[in-house]
Amino acid sequence: MPSILNTITYPSDYIRQQYSLVKAYLEDEYLGQGNLCVSENQLVWAVTSNETERAGISIDYPSLTMHGIVTHDPKYPEEHLVVVVQKAKEDEEDDENSENHQGDGDQQRSDSPVEYDSIRTVNYRFVMATSEDLKIAYQTIAECQALHPDPLDDMVEDDEVGSGKCFNDSIYK
Repeated sequence: MPSILNTITYPSDYIRQQYSLVKAYLEDEYLGQGNLCVSENQLVWAVTSNETERAGISIDYPSLTMHGIVTHDPKYPEEHLVVVVQKAKEDEEDDENSENHQGDGDQQRSDSPVEYDSIRTVNYRFVMATSEDLKIAYQTIAECQALHPDPLDDMVEDDEVGSGKCFNDSIYK
């Protein structure tokens, strides 16, 4: 069993979908076969077990930046669900060989409150039993992710011209 798996508590509330016999990968590393649980608060994959605490991964929706279905990729021939997750570099063990670091952050930094050089992304891939399972899981994850909007998106929308935040109308009256 890969050492990158954590001891997690499998959700028991607000479960939308569950799938068994799901193969999981972190980047190119095979994690094993287990159960994928799409709950309203987390996306959880765990090695098959009857216990509440299991080895696996749990992804909180605010850290999930993108997900999609991959159907044609020569590197990964099986149809799969890909989930892109933001991770803080200091939360990760030293894995300098990862190809998904965000770079030095200097070009991306502007007035954003996000420190880009302290964030990286990782890709999880989930291979499910059927194409129909993939489609349903994708839609369910989208619905659950919508329950947890990104607070940075709200800040960007609030700062747009015409939102009332850029100009004080009272000084022009």
